[in-house]
Amino acid sequence: LEDVAPDNQDVVDRLREAGVEELERRGTDPAIIAWLRSDGEGEYPTDCKFWDRCPAPAGYGPCFTRAYGKD
Repeated sequence: LEDVAPDNQDVVDRLREAGVEELERRGTDPAIIAWLRSDGEGEYPTDCKFWDRCPAPAGYGPCFTRAYGKD
C-alpha cells in the first residue's frame, strides 16, 4: 500500500523502458515511441497510427496521454 517508487527509481526506470521496448516490438507508431521516450514532453502525436484499423473511432482517447503526459 506504500509507494516505494521514489526509493527504487532504478527499478521504475527499467520497468518503464521494458514497457516502451515491448510497445516498439509490437509495431507501435515511431511517433508514439519517441513521445514516450521524451517522457511525454510536448503534444501527443495525434497524426500517428494506433493500430491496423486506423483511424480510431470517434471519441477514442489514447491512454498514453493520461499515463505519460505532462500537465
